[in-house]
Amino acid sequence: MARSDGPRRPAQEAVDRLLDQGFLDELMDRVDEGGVQLTGEGGFLPELVKRVLETGLQAELTGHLGYEKHDPAGNGSGVGVRPHVSVEVQPHVSVPAG
Repeated sequence: MARSDGPRRPAQEAVDRLLDQGFLDELMDRVDEGGVQLTGEGGFLPELVKRVLETGLQAELTGHLGYEKHDPAGNGSGVGVRPHVSVEVQPHVSVPAG
């Protein structure tokens, strides 16, 4: 079911793979049955965009830090850890004479 009208871009290839695997047909069947909403709050498209952005941001963060989220390699790195600071307060009370 892949299109073949000229050179394909990576996004087109990704969509073609979804079509070839029957994913989009299955999704649209579920939309027709009322089991899945495409747009709006709780819809498929907003959830897909959210997941794509989260995955991209996580990959960018992993590349920046040099380790995956929750990876033991990050233990003791000091990233995201604030030092413990003790503060001792001594109250000063002055009582007027007389």
